[in-house]
Amino acid sequence: MKITPTIETFSVPSVPQAMPDISVLKLVNEKGEQFTGNGQNIVKLQTGTIYRKLMFYFTDESGNPLKDSDFAGNLELVFNQADIPYSIKPSALAARNHSDLGYVLPDGVYVFDFSNQGLPNLGGSRDYIDTERLTEFWIRFNTQKGGRVK
Repeated sequence: MKITPTIETFSVPSVPQAMPDISVLKLVNEKGEQFTGNGQNIVKLQTGTIYRKLMFYFTDESGNPLKDSDFAGNLELVFNQADIPYSIKPSALAARNHSDLGYVLPDGVYVFDFSNQGLPNLGGSRDYIDTERLTEFWIRFNTQKGGRVK
């Protein structure tokens, strides 16, 4: 994988009204879980925080990345076991990620970007997922193989 970092900076005028909001702390968390194949899989995500982006990496039991064809159905984000505000085919999400980012993500990698309102990472907080009042927050998917999701 080749990574090319870029930086975009903004100057802030020296007036108190122009000071950016520094009350938001951005955390990066990682979690890995095994899942079985041939059926529905649920990975429980942490509640009580606000999500601006979720990135998933799916591999089979041998560590090989899953392909879109290894999924049987949609990738779903589930709130409180009943509400499904996001349900999308892996191939459609991969196409959207490609369109948004300008490059194809590796096999098995899918991104839900709630901060993208036209340009990745430059949108507002309108579509962030606030899980403070949720009791459950899951990603749910069906696969034909067992494996691991990170």
